[in-house]
Amino acid sequence: MALGPRAQRHFALGFCLSIVAAACNNTPAPTKETPPVVTAQSSASASGATRAAAPGVPTLVPERFAPGTSKPSDVYAVEGALMVVEGRKVGRIANGEIEWLAKAIPEGGPAFGENVIRSVHGYWPDGIGAVFTTSNGRALMPTYQPLTGKGVQHVAGEGGALGSINGVAHVGETTLLAVYSMTDHAHFVTVRGPVLPRKPQSHTDAGCKPGEVWRITPESKAAALSPRTFEASPAGSLVALGDLCDQRNAAAEVWDAKGKSRIVDLGTWWKKTGYSPVLLRGNGDELWAYSDPWRLILHYKDGEFSPVADLGRPVRHVFASPRGQLHASDGQTIYRLDESKWTAVGRFAEPQSYRSMAIDEEGTIWAASGAVDRLRAGDPAPPAAECATPFVYLYEVASSNAKDFTFPSTRAALSKFPAAAEIGLVEFEESSTRQLGVTVGSKAQGEALVAHVQATMKEERPRLLCFEPKSPRKIPLSQ
Repeated sequence: MALGPRAQRHFALGFCLSIVAAACNNTPAPTKETPPVVTAQSSASASGATRAAAPGVPTLVPERFAPGTSKPSDVYAVEGALMVVEGRKVGRIANGEIEWLAKAIPEGGPAFGENVIRSVHGYWPDGIGAVFTTSNGRALMPTYQPLTGKGVQHVAGEGGALGSINGVAHVGETTLLAVYSMTDHAHFVTVRGPVLPRKPQSHTDAGCKPGEVWRITPESKAAALSPRTFEASPAGSLVALGDLCDQRNAAAEVWDAKGKSRIVDLGTWWKKTGYSPVLLRGNGDELWAYSDPWRLILHYKDGEFSPVADLGRPVRHVFASPRGQLHASDGQTIYRLDESKWTAVGRFAEPQSYRSMAIDEEGTIWAASGAVDRLRAGDPAPPAAECATPFVYLYEVASSNAKDFTFPSTRAALSKFPAAAEIGLVEFEESSTRQLGVTVGSKAQGEALVAHVQATMKEERPRLLCFEPKSPRKIPLSQ
């Protein structure tokens, strides 16, 4: 079956699950929290967000974790443990060693190639499972495989049909998958423990109009919100993120502990959900929602969503401590969210690009990108310099726009800014997506431009960041 670019992206979500799965909360919370709080003083970011700048922030020194002959490639946090992956096997980090599980994922075969682990989920010791795919891009067949305790395997898109696993969540002893398939479309599957009857609202329940839902889904079976990620709070609320009716704003569908569902519009903060959103478990009835570097992180607490403090720079990774405390990395510095402010807890000597990050009960941060590093706290890092590159992020460029598109409506709005002659409209590419933003001369000018965009381009969600795009295409405001 040939798929267009949009369908391919949606399909890819089935196995690009969160690589920083948060620890769950059905066992007593550990008494030791994340790295010790550093004495800090207030400092303003490019966007005016509250952050803590501490001269005593340690330099983070990566130390390769490869005990004995092991060479793990990825690290995942689950409830009660930190897990690593090497090939088809999964193990637990314990006392500086790796305790490999007795069970591994299936090997695969000549028809579809070797199977590849994409993520690890669950709770230690009896609820560990992995999501894997084949290495055949035309027949990925995303599969949940229980590795400890009692559970059942589930394949989405068996035989190579279109299918995806868009999230794994557990409530008590029950583990649920958010699955999409050509036959059953968006639905939930219980793969461990007592069956938990949950289903997404239909498109008619939410008032979706004909033609709004994804074109390959029969409208008679379409969900109002097809999950792109899915997680449960420690208290038992289930949350799915996606775009309402596939064409409207980003939204969340929330099921309470009794199974009653409601849809929450997230359009105030996220115009769209993005292709690879992440939900992390917090503490109690709490979750953290992350989409990509250009959108605010959202906080779900007791049924309500709100944005967390803006870090003022693109966030590259998010992960949560065993007690559900949010951490974020911009690639240079790792921060911890303390109430309403970000506290720097470590800084790399040089920018680092990792695929996943996690933290254990002792406060040690781990990171992986083809190999696993334990991040040791070294000497104090030099104080962070004030932002020299304030930048106003505007929006993601539609893939249908030509490479030389000049954005006439955006230019028209920006040209009315009082200091239009001092700003620069630029297009740049990051992670294979085209983005649009504006270079400004100062934080104050950036703040004024954000207010102007909010007043003149009401559909957009501009952010003032400390950021410098690489090799941008400059677009004159007057053409």
